[in-house]
Amino acid sequence: MRAGATLGILTTGSEVATTSFPFPMELAGNGGLAGVTIGYNFRLNDQFVIGIEADGSFSTLDTDPEGIPFLDTADERLESLLTLRARLGITQGPVMAYGTLGLAGGNAGYSATVVDFGKGPPVPYAPAEASAFVTGVVGGVGVEVAVNESISLKAEALMYQMSSLHASGDSDTDDPEGGAFDSEYTPSGMVIRTGINFHF
Repeated sequence: MRAGATLGILTTGSEVATTSFPFPMELAGNGGLAGVTIGYNFRLNDQFVIGIEADGSFSTLDTDPEGIPFLDTADERLESLLTLRARLGITQGPVMAYGTLGLAGGNAGYSATVVDFGKGPPVPYAPAEASAFVTGVVGGVGVEVAVNESISLKAEALMYQMSSLHASGDSDTDDPEGGAFDSEYTPSGMVIRTGINFHF
């Protein structure tokens, strides 16, 4: 059995598609990550180890669009990240390299505001906003080094892909030229983090 703490960086690149303005939008950003882990390892033989690990982290991920036509504002947030993963490792002395794969989830939020410049004066659209707990998959690789029988240090890189979050917005009610628009985004990106584990 082992438990530990992690610190890292969370990055994302999420495609957003709108029905009123059919073009993809890339939201890129990064943020900090801090959390705790718990897991169990089982040694198959002198070289191979299998295990299971669960972790929960708070995130400061916040993204912004770059060079998007018609887009006034857009913001994506991933406020937490939870994973439940299997691990398969190969050991050499105090060092274990491993691959990991499992499920992911987190609290996500999204908002966007667009302006239509296609028909005369700009027409504002009301913000499309949504927040929900989204789920998906996560996988990656890492390395863990035993300091002694009770403590180990690790570093890992994980890729995550979540389910889409949908949002809708209506036109400014004072402007009859406006109209509704629908939008969705799919949180996806990479986690790079380090941590310390305590074995007992």
